Amino acid sequence: MSEVVLPTSAVLNEHLGKVVLVTGAASGIGLATARLFAQHGAKVILVDLEATRLQDVAQTIGHGCDFYACDVSSWEQQLSLFHWATRKHGPPKIVCLNAGIDPELATSESASGKERVLSNYLADEYEASGNPIQVSDESGQLLKPPPKAIFDVNFYGVLYGVKLAVHHLGHGCGGRIIITGSAASYIPVTYQDVYVASKHALIGLMRSSSQREELKEKNISITMVGPWLTRTALTANLPPEATQGHEASEPEDVAMGIAYLASAEKGEDVNGRCLWIRGKRCIEIEGAYEKWLAQMMGI
Repeated sequence: MSEVVLPTSAVLNEHLGKVVLVTGAASGIGLATARLFAQHGAKVILVDLEATRLQDVAQTIGHGCDFYACDVSSWEQQLSLFHWATRKHGPPKIVCLNAGIDPELATSESASGKERVLSNYLADEYEASGNPIQVSDESGQLLKPPPKAIFDVNFYGVLYGVKLAVHHLGHGCGGRIIITGSAASYIPVTYQDVYVASKHALIGLMRSSSQREELKEKNISITMVGPWLTRTALTANLPPEATQGHEASEPEDVAMGIAYLASAEKGEDVNGRCLWIRGKRCIEIEGAYEKWLAQMMGI
């Protein structure tokens, strides 16, 4: 593993003056990333669910930010987003696929002293059965299926974004795709099974896609950040005991890691790399993983 030296303002000013698209840009890591890029000369396109919120954020950031309301879990909406962005501003050279949700986050139940899980795919939750062919219990109720929303946003939202970014970047001189994963892309987190699975899926997508010849031919890199506990709206409701002993990051710390992946020189091969971000430290970990894997496979 190697610690990354984060870029200076001069480096950012030199490399970030491009069209940049950021999903999940209305708050947290996405907002911090959009603000950082805009401050260093980028034409930033803010993407999130609510147009009114995006308009307020764009005015707050300034620097000529534009915005587009989009549900990233919808292929049709992302298709329209990239078509609109390319037609109006040209193809984005940096695409930050940051939007994500985590409804499984546990919160403290003060009355009983027990944890309450907001979304539990193993819960015995039922719904009425309206189809006689379906198998139901004696009460006529069906066991609810696990929720799909987490994968729809966290995985398919990124999968759609990668495909569309490669398509549009392929008509220019290349660019960079940066995925916001999580420390949960590598480690288990109790009671966040589906969230963790969605983030594990992203590291597999990034690793495999980064090896594809068409990306190399189009001069497109695909990379990832894996933030540890970060102070955002997603983690705001965690009880104090859940964060004790953890070195938390600010959204701005993660934004700097994203900026490094966006601005690294051609000689720095960032394609297929992931930054583990904890506090203000950024450590590249895929290189160490690849060495371990080579040893395991006897290469």
